[in-house]
Amino acid sequence: MRQSPMLEVRELTKSFATGGGWSRKHKPVLYGVSFSVARGEVLALVGESGSGKSTVARIISLVEPSEGGEVMMDGRDLLQAATVQERRAARAQVQMIFQDPFGSLNPAHRVGYPIARSLLLHGRAKRGEVRARVAALLEEVGLAPGAQVAEKFPHELSGGERQRVAIARALAVEPQLLLADEPTSMLDVATRQGVLELLGRLRRERGRGVLLITHDLTAARALADRIAVLYAGHIVETGPADEVLRHPRHPYTQSLLAALPHGDGRFLSTPAAAGGGRPPAVTGCPFAPRCPHAVAACAQAPETALIGLGHRVACHLVTSPPTSTEP
Repeated sequence: MRQSPMLEVRELTKSFATGGGWSRKHKPVLYGVSFSVARGEVLALVGESGSGKSTVARIISLVEPSEGGEVMMDGRDLLQAATVQERRAARAQVQMIFQDPFGSLNPAHRVGYPIARSLLLHGRAKRGEVRARVAALLEEVGLAPGAQVAEKFPHELSGGERQRVAIARALAVEPQLLLADEPTSMLDVATRQGVLELLGRLRRERGRGVLLITHDLTAARALADRIAVLYAGHIVETGPADEVLRHPRHPYTQSLLAALPHGDGRFLSTPAAAGGGRPPAVTGCPFAPRCPHAVAACAQAPETALIGLGHRVACHLVTSPPTSTEP
């Protein structure tokens, strides 16, 4: 039985300004995004580039402001943190692991520096204890001997080792939730597996929640308990990972799975291939311009329907049979 949510994201909205002067406009990128993560659970937020995944992560971690919605952590809205002390306390609860393991580390500092700084800034260690704590954290993420690794510069480590340093830095403040934003996309296959196994072990041993931001359904299959599918700023399907991957109901989820390569390098035919490249609809179902099954009802935004145990889909084809082939 799933535990009560530790993190609840409710109706998150966001837009970005485009253009300048008289042509300045605001382009919405998130439309009422809602999901939850339980303690010790891994939720994979999946979708193609530009779907809004990283924007969600940056808002939750207070890197980016939101325009509406709530980010509830143990009953408190992190977005309401106003003072420096409140925002620091909120950031200690949620720590981000960035996509680029080299770009997230200052090349002028030894790798132990950002970990030590986090420990001191958040009061997790006294000055006399910092070196030992840094070494212990590095060894916890598989970098031994920790004391020697701490003295190296980022360019002296491999991509996988740099990502492990980034994970150690995130763990230094003892967060409740790890936000892993495409943590394996810049790593080779063998290294990628090691980082995923590390995140899985930290979840089991430390009871941390993990929000895995990824376009890689293979990574989601390997690590996630549940999956939320994001398309053009809309959550279109959520559910237990095995159920969503075995029985996808939304045409967009089906297209993501169909695009996975086989061992011989072939791809399955993509259901949405005919509409690939078309922009999402501004009104109604956002996927309708690319969907080969679009019907007249798709001119209206679909409600999210519960179709199984924890499995929810926002699609007219699921909630009612098609009545027309006209878009």
